Amino acid sequence: MILGRVVGTLWATRKDPGLVGLKLLIIRQIGLDLGPKDAFVIAADAVGAGTGEVVLVATGSSARQTEITKGKPVDAVVMAIIDQLDVPTEPPPAERSKSAQPGSGSTAPESRTEPAAAPRAADRGPAPVRG
Repeated sequence: MILGRVVGTLWATRKDPGLVGLKLLIIRQIGLDLGPKDAFVIAADAVGAGTGEVVLVATGSSARQTEITKGKPVDAVVMAIIDQLDVPTEPPPAERSKSAQPGSGSTAPESRTEPAAAPRAADRGPAPVRG
């Protein structure tokens, strides 16, 4: 699966009949820090994603497993709109072994929460509570 951000829409007036009615999105891949990567993919939209939203994309034969893509000639599908990423931040292995020594303090990894995109009021309930 690929983490990405919707950067645009692809329009094609002449296409395979199996693609008629599918919304095609241009997805730029992003890292866990939500920073852009150079790669992009064109994906069918199964969830109503919009420009600027962070999404999860399935590729290959898995892309043809959603209700709207079964039997369709697609190789990528947007199957989720991401509301939030919880990414633990651990020290490198060498630092972890030093901090695990007696008297060195806490060994619990830190954690950061990355809001992926502002929730769309029409689609989502209350926003997650942040401390």
